[in-house]
Amino acid sequence: PKKVAVLEWSTSGRLRSEFVAEYINLKITPPGDASGNIRATVNEREQLTEKIIRKPDGSVYLNLPMVDQGVKGYCAASAVERVLKYYGSDVSQHFIAQIAGTTAGGGSQIHDLLDGLKKADNKLGVKVMDNYDCGFKLDCFRNYSKFKGFLRKYNKAAKKTGSPRYSEKQIMRNNRLLLVMMRSKAFIEMRKDDRGGFREFKRAIHKNIDKGIPVFWGLIVGIVKEKKAVNMGMGGHMRLISGYNDKTGEIIYSDTWGAGHEFKKMKISDAWAVTMDIFTLEPRIKRSL
Repeated sequence: PKKVAVLEWSTSGRLRSEFVAEYINLKITPPGDASGNIRATVNEREQLTEKIIRKPDGSVYLNLPMVDQGVKGYCAASAVERVLKYYGSDVSQHFIAQIAGTTAGGGSQIHDLLDGLKKADNKLGVKVMDNYDCGFKLDCFRNYSKFKGFLRKYNKAAKKTGSPRYSEKQIMRNNRLLLVMMRSKAFIEMRKDDRGGFREFKRAIHKNIDKGIPVFWGLIVGIVKEKKAVNMGMGGHMRLISGYNDKTGEIIYSDTWGAGHEFKKMKISDAWAVTMDIFTLEPRIKRSL
């Protein structure tokens, strides 16, 4: 059968000295479908709830299509592509990266990603929902009053867990202690002490997964040890929470690193400890009369 080949590309930089080749992509499609479908095709909520998988072991999860972000810092852009494909859309991570201002090395800033998605949400057939800005923020280390609050809560948790406690002077003399602190039992205990935030985190996961909606999970990697981790050092990352298991007290999540990273688990207390933000994209479903 005949096919149509479509070559897509994008560049940035107005001047020749600023030129950057962002991506090049060849699409081969049936005749009449060269442009692809960029709108979500979910029309009824039942189309999503029917996708929910429930296992006897207590696992409740969604099967999401995999997209590999490759060598670029496209974890957020490729996570958006995965969710849009799950909703029946045909949008690439490169397109999402363009509207979100994603860079190959630096990735996406969460506010830029959300702003870009809100501007394009009608075209994509989705709505940006539930931006739970309830997690831990690295900027507390750049603000003295916030840092004092962090240190006070940390030392309280350190006393409770029998972990070393630190003074401001010790950290100022050796700022690597911050990494030690954030990888300790006390840090996780400190985050668990935010019971209101923890309850909201858990509630948001259950509410959305039970509707068939994946949850975007912005977090700090490198704090909690993981079995199938990629050596990224310590820093911000975007994942998808695709399920939960109340029997084991775990979340089910997925990375955009290709095969082998589709279905992973973590204790929900550990997941909450490293959370910075969570949000969702919901398909625009028309209300029936």
